[in-house]
Amino acid sequence: MCRIAYLGPNGSYSSVAAEKFCFGCEKTACSSFKLVMDALVSGKCDYAVFPVENSVNGSVNQVMDLLQSTENVTTFKEITVKIDHRLAVLKEGSFVNVSRIFSHPQALEQCGDFIMKNYPNAALVSSESTAASIERLNGLTDACIIGAHVKDARLKLYPRNIADVTDIFTTFLLVRNGETEENFSSDKIYFSAVCRHETGGLLKLLKTVADGGLNMTKIQSRPVKGKAGEERFFIEAEADYSCERVKEVIAGIKENSLDFKLLGAYKSSDNKQ
Repeated sequence: MCRIAYLGPNGSYSSVAAEKFCFGCEKTACSSFKLVMDALVSGKCDYAVFPVENSVNGSVNQVMDLLQSTENVTTFKEITVKIDHRLAVLKEGSFVNVSRIFSHPQALEQCGDFIMKNYPNAALVSSESTAASIERLNGLTDACIIGAHVKDARLKLYPRNIADVTDIFTTFLLVRNGETEENFSSDKIYFSAVCRHETGGLLKLLKTVADGGLNMTKIQSRPVKGKAGEERFFIEAEADYSCERVKEVIAGIKENSLDFKLLGAYKSSDNKQ
């Protein structure tokens, strides 16, 4: 049985993604992304699940930085999970007089309109994950925002999705130890690159991608740590890594970069689950 690490506790959206990636797997809940990566690198787990992008809040910067800074790990699967946020209170509690709302910062932000309309005076308190916020409930006027999939006999859930945008999706990546296999057949590749310090440096890099016939699906930037003014670009493109032409394009990207790292190649799920 495979062992998979994720940002917990059980009931988090990451746990849902872990189960979809590896049904029936042995799951290890971790309290931070760093501990998820540590569980993978140490061999405690075979795989690690990370949310990399949300359709409302954008990229998860901490995850991008971990993928960049951790050696000898690679992404190899992608899945998209639909987010359905529900307000939850203790069984004996009420949705009327809520004084505190606990949840992950992204969930609190994504439900901002609902909170302001219904609970403008409620204190908003951040937690490590949506599922972790359940344990913060101490009184009948406490509430938390969790996923509709959570089954907990101690709670009752609001009857509908309370997110400001009801069609919210989070993309998760499955990561393993080792490098991408040379003959690995993929739908997409994911890499990071720092442009050369010259006029049109980024243009040359992107032209290499375009001239190679790769359809770029995502580009984001993060500051290069310790080097003021330098940016590292994280780029995803549709490509089959097993194809020699794709490897030639990657070689051209390396040539036009000060620094390059292949973060992975993966199969993607088109079904928003």
